[in-house]
Amino acid sequence: MASEPDAETTAAGLRRQLAAGLEKDGWLRSPEWRAALEAVPRHAFIPRFYRERGGPGVTTWEPVTEVSLGQEAWWLRLVYSAASG
Repeated sequence: MASEPDAETTAAGLRRQLAAGLEKDGWLRSPEWRAALEAVPRHAFIPRFYRERGGPGVTTWEPVTEVSLGQEAWWLRLVYSAASG
């Protein structure tokens, strides 16, 4: 039976995916910047952030933390998405 990867393993994979996507879209053009993006644990610097919520005429901001989402993997996926940066 395979076990779930730990947070650091998951984060490393998500960093590689983020770098590949940014490179593909033309935002990341330097091997040195790609190496830095893949090496730095972004989640260590973003323990929480806010995402927009709202309906017609109303905008609110919802805090996003590992605790508020209840699942580490979901929080890490949001931290390592291009939209959160």
